[in-house]
Formats: sequence, structure tokens, C-alpha cells
Amino acid sequence: MKNAPKKVRLLAAIMTLGIVLLVGGRLYVFWRLEKTIAGQLESIQTAGIYVHYKSLDVNAWKGSLRITELEIRFPSPDSICSSSASIPELYVEGISLIPLIFEKELSLKSVFINYPSLHYASNFKMAGRTKGKKGFLKNLKIGQLHIDSGTLEILDSITCACKLNSNLDFVLNGLTIHKLLTKKAQLIIIMKLFF
Repeated sequence: MKNAPKKVRLLAAIMTLGIVLLVGGRLYVFWRLEKTIAGQLESIQTAGIYVHYKSLDVNAWKGSLRITELEIRFPSPDSICSSSASIPELYVEGISLIPLIFEKELSLKSVFINYPSLHYASNFKMAGRTKGKKGFLKNLKIGQLHIDSGTLEILDSITCACKLNSNLDFVLNGLTIHKLLTKKAQLIIIMKLFF
């Protein structure tokens, strides 16, 4: 019976240590995620793509990410028109850590893109990755993609005249993009988002 209090204290110490490690680990992973996203947005700028945002908030307890007043402009060397996107609010919820850590797969419960304005020059090309530079993510899974009250404008690359103007308001369920690093996957992303 003398060993019973020691066993209880040892068990309590192990449980406390486990909780501290779980909480601390979750906070650390989401802190690294926020730093990685901010770093990736900065590295995009070095490739000549203008990126600006007002705030980037990652919440470890909710597993969410919120970016406000996001603006992106893509250079177009062949045209006076440029492609751009303006997103007042991008909200992601349900970021799963286990697939991210062990499978390099970003799994999101839902993504809300509120009031986006997309302007697409028809000769727009995505900058390819440089050889030897590998990204971290392999796959992307989104349970639901919500685009609320958005606009899409496709411009002629020579005259900058509007060829198509459309409103976007939809929900897409079960979006999965495999092999995120390939040029073919980049093309699929563009096609699914714009058309």
C-alpha cells in the first residue's frame, strides 16, 4: 500500500507531461504553419508576383486560418493587361495536423472565399518551379470550397477588353488535388477555380 501514492503521483506526472506535450506541440505546429505561409507569400513576391495582405491569423485551438484584404497581381510580359485577384476575406477551418505531418497532405474541412474579384488576362501563364526546388506539400484536400458573391472577368490580352464577365457564387464538395508540385496539377487548379 505504500507504493500506491507514488504510483498515483507518477501517473499524474506522466499525464501532465503528455498534456503539456500535446498542447505545446499543437501550438508549435500552428506557429510554424503561420510562419511558413507568410514566408511562402514573401517568396512569391521575389518571383515577380505582387502579393499583399492586411492580416494573417492562425488559430491553433480552432484549427483555422484567416487572411484579410489579400491582393495578388501576376505580371504579364506579353501584354499591357495583367491578371489579378482581390479577396477581402479568406477563411479556412478544420486544418488537420496528422495528414500534414505524416503524409505531407494539407487536409481542410472547409474554405470560404468571400467577395473575390478575379481578373484574368487570356495569355496568363503560371511561373513554373525552378529545378531542384521542392515544396513541402504533396496533396491538397478540401471538404467544401465556398465562393460567396465573387466576380470573374476575362480580359483580351491585347486590347484589355472584357471578353467575359460572370458572377461566382457556389459550393464545391470534395475537392482533391494530387501531386501538387507538377505543372499539370497547377493547370488543373486554374481550370477548377476559373471554369
